[in-house]
Amino acid sequence: MRQIEDRFNHQFHYPWVFLNDEPFTQEFRLLTTGMASGETEYGLIDKPEWSTPNWIDTQKAQDAMEEMVKNDVIYGGSVSYRLVCVPHDTNLDICVAIILASFSDTRY
Repeated sequence: MRQIEDRFNHQFHYPWVFLNDEPFTQEFRLLTTGMASGETEYGLIDKPEWSTPNWIDTQKAQDAMEEMVKNDVIYGGSVSYRLVCVPHDTNLDICVAIILASFSDTRY
């Protein structure tokens, strides 16, 4: 976050949106708000929406993640990181809304 702010966002002040399946701590909120040049927002995603979709072959996914860990792929063994990369029906709408909102600002 610091690198993005230092190299880019300090010029444009885009908002930061943090999403999680557990409430953010007050310490996290204070630190990230203090680092951000734009507004910060914190959202809570229901645990069922933040879990592996039923159409995922969990054994195949586990095998692929083990292979990524073996090959030193960054976050290769992180289930939560993989879930962010999977287009769920509901969080896809959230992601699209965030992306569209980030481009709706004309302060270039």
